[in-house]
Amino acid sequence: MKFCVICQFSAKLFNLASCFLLLTSLFLISPVYSNPILIVPNPYKPNDGNNETGKPYNPADPTSGIIFTNIPSGTTIRIFDVRGKQVRKISINTAGNFQWNVFDDKSNPVPSGSYTVIIRTTTQKLRKRLIIIK
Repeated sequence: MKFCVICQFSAKLFNLASCFLLLTSLFLISPVYSNPILIVPNPYKPNDGNNETGKPYNPADPTSGIIFTNIPSGTTIRIFDVRGKQVRKISINTAGNFQWNVFDDKSNPVPSGSYTVIIRTTTQKLRKRLIIIK
């Protein structure tokens, strides 16, 4: 059975698109890490008396404040409020966990609200939501 020229072109285009999608999925998508970057606790409620939902920041207590876990070296974390204004930019040069004191770039306490967190590593870019309830 013979196809018209448009059908033959569509079939070739479909095969080309399928091949492209396969190659893209194999080589261009960021690798899946066994230890994903987490923000804990989330939501962060430092004043509710429950340590599971967060404790006010204390530099002597590594479990206080907001913790970013499994951070690779060379990571940048940017935190935005609901209006899209950048609240804090954090550059991390050592791998591990990072303890945020919940202050903005001007050293003011960050108010309650919903925040967008953009985490950029050398291999991936993540977007996460963070809720702060004080």
